[in-house]
Amino acid sequence: MASKRKTSNITEDSSYDSDDSEVIIFKRRRINVIDDSVSDNNIPNTSDTSKYIMITENEYIDQGNSFQFTEMSGPQYRLSNRAKPIEYFNLFFTNPLWTMMVEETNRYADELLSKSTRTNKSRMVNWYPVTIVELKAFVTVLLEMEITNKPTIYSYWTESSRAIPWFKKMFPRNRFQNILTCFHIVDNKKCFPPGHEKYDACAKFNPIVEHANRTFQTYYTPHKMLSVDESLVGTLCHSSITQYLPNKKHHKWGIKFWMLCDAKSKYCVSLYCYQGAKSKNSQNGLGYDVVKKLLQDADCLDKGYHVYVDNYFTSTALAKFLYSRNTYRYTTVSKK
Repeated sequence: MASKRKTSNITEDSSYDSDDSEVIIFKRRRINVIDDSVSDNNIPNTSDTSKYIMITENEYIDQGNSFQFTEMSGPQYRLSNRAKPIEYFNLFFTNPLWTMMVEETNRYADELLSKSTRTNKSRMVNWYPVTIVELKAFVTVLLEMEITNKPTIYSYWTESSRAIPWFKKMFPRNRFQNILTCFHIVDNKKCFPPGHEKYDACAKFNPIVEHANRTFQTYYTPHKMLSVDESLVGTLCHSSITQYLPNKKHHKWGIKFWMLCDAKSKYCVSLYCYQGAKSKNSQNGLGYDVVKKLLQDADCLDKGYHVYVDNYFTSTALAKFLYSRNTYRYTTVSKK
């Protein structure tokens, strides 16, 4: 069979959303199609016919049924040009969040003091309730520890070149370790123990995740292109949800989160924790549940969003669901 190749340039359509037209990505791909066109007699009607076409991110298979994207993308709250970094930090770390952390930390400290038998050498002998100001200093030290890695907590306060001088100005090492021991964001009485039918391995940090999802969506509306993938938060804690991913560069051990992000700005829109293979999934599988939950939590369904995923999320059920909710899915598909 004879074959013929032709190249056609598809230009930007001005009727599409102006924000997304700023980034036009051209990709060359080779596809095999059956050309039933009667207007072009030079191209034989055969399954071996090949075409080379230029495609853009605004090209759709069915232009007549394409979903209109009408969201006003971008930041929903703008600070002044003279705003300091701490002002942006305070947008996400709100006063209600600090209050919750202080209350739960002091509550857990009281539980420890009432249950344990302390000696005069115990650090907890000198415990006193933490305040919001002191907890802010505690978080500041944690952030600095992530930037400046040292072998032990002691080395941050030792009298040597390893020490960070302003740590001592905030609080003594023993006070820091007391807060680290008692730091909590949820009441333990509301958490079910392992083995219970309502046990949730994520209960100890779910309030932070829920707060993050609310805050992320309050201050930003994502662009039309969204991306779903996994992210690993490094930790060596012992938990049933700890994952080992040898291909990860920064951390191999950690807790895995599924994340929905703006593909243009890299902004995280929503996330939730993966609880392992034993977690209950619907009959459509984990990939279906992940994409559906992330889009629902971010309120991104029925708005014409385009979701880019890898072949792990390739399923007919997911494609049908997204199309029924005015949402496109872009993914790779294997020949086999």
